[in-house]
Order: sequence, then structure tokens, then C-alpha cells
Amino acid sequence: MNKKALIFFSIIICIGIFLRFFKLGVQNMWIDEYITAVYANESNFFKVFLSSYVNDVHPPLFYIFTHFVVKLFGNSEFTLRFISVLFGIINIFIVYKIARSFFSEEIAFITLI
Repeated sequence: MNKKALIFFSIIICIGIFLRFFKLGVQNMWIDEYITAVYANESNFFKVFLSSYVNDVHPPLFYIFTHFVVKLFGNSEFTLRFISVLFGIINIFIVYKIARSFFSEEIAFITLI
């Protein structure tokens, strides 16, 4: 990756991060976020795992990550949505790498836009 492409990639990453964090805690919570809050606010890791495993069809790893974020930073709309934002940012890199493995660098950049 040359210097010009690196600058362009950095700009795309910064815009992607900004758009994912923009007004993150402003909207009210939806029902699925309430469910996430219930699982994330369990008293310990094992209760999060068991209650989400037994009562939800989704794998419990998301709830476990959210549990630790809520314990570290408190319970708010922002912290409940933080893990989704984090994986969204990581997804930018993954999409670029997959597109780059099949296509040219220009096409990989187009997939990010």
C-alpha cells in the first residue's frame, strides 16, 4: 500500500468510526437493547452465560462482552451499544481484507465507500 492509498484508507476508517459513534447514546432503547441490558446486568459472568444460553436463541458471547463493558463503564445506552460499534469498526478492516484478497486495491476501496 503506497502513501496515497494509506492516507485514503485512514480517512475512510476515521469517517467510519465517526459515523458509528455519532449520536450513539441519543436514541431511546429498543426492546432488543432492553433484553441485552437484562442479561448484561446479571451479577456475574456465569449467570450471564446461563440466562442468555437458556432464554435466548442467540449465542451468549455478545451478552458476555456487554456484561464486562457495563461493569466497567456503567449502564447506559452508549455502553449497551458499544460492543456493536466495536465490531462494526473491526468489520471495516475485515471487508477491506476480503475484498483485497479477491480484487484490486481500487475495488477494495470502493467496497468501503
